[in-house]
Amino acid sequence: MPEYPSFLEIAEKALNTTGKPMSASEIWTLAKEMKWKTDSVGQTPWATISAQIYVSIKTNPHTPFRRVSKRPTRFALTPWEEPTERDAPGLN
Repeated sequence: MPEYPSFLEIAEKALNTTGKPMSASEIWTLAKEMKWKTDSVGQTPWATISAQIYVSIKTNPHTPFRRVSKRPTRFALTPWEEPTERDAPGLN
């Protein structure tokens, strides 16, 4: 049986492909359009993507994801984050 990417891998690939924040349903729509396969497709794969991203954000300190808006909920990749004042050199 071939090994398919996880929903998190698909989400990261979609966000890298577009270079902009996306909702879970937009991520899934792009994955279908690009014919990216996954080993698990239930009735609501976009809900699974969203849930897995939330779990990753909550439990993994090195997650590549972050939530950038609440309504509608959109996700982005952490490397896109703008530096904050506390990240600026000499302010620590």
